[in-house]
Amino acid sequence: MELVSKPGQGTAVAVYFPRAPLGIAPREVREPVPPDPGGSESILLVEDDTSVRAVVQRLLEVRGYRVIAVPDVKGARELLQEDRNEIDLLITDQVMPDGEGHHLLQEARRHRPDMATLLISGYLDRVPLPDVEDREGQQEPNQSHLGKPFRSDELAQAVRRSLDAR
Repeated sequence: MELVSKPGQGTAVAVYFPRAPLGIAPREVREPVPPDPGGSESILLVEDDTSVRAVVQRLLEVRGYRVIAVPDVKGARELLQEDRNEIDLLITDQVMPDGEGHHLLQEARRHRPDMATLLISGYLDRVPLPDVEDREGQQEPNQSHLGKPFRSDELAQAVRRSLDAR
């Protein structure tokens, strides 16, 4: 490094870096990350954990979704039975104090076969889910799963995939 300073004329700074050895590959250029997907559909969120419910609701609302959040299976059943609620996607936790999420998904599909569903759980790898496949071994229509914990971008992508698969 070289520093030259003269009163009334200013200062000049020269910094010398060592030459890079030959054969070093240039750094990879990363592709820009697309923004998390969003939408304007209605989502019924069923989650008994207050903090998880609040965070998931907020993550979805900032992406434009209209979210109705309830803490239990009973409340979800009541909302699903009201025809005036145009719910596009049902998101439910697997383990709930008043029922299991996959049973709620089965009931919802009987009532509204066109509604997309997303099961979120920390137990997806340990709990057999009877409704994951139909009798022929095919994935149930409009059915998705997301394991906890998940990142906000994973949630956004799972929600968009579930809605687009309808």
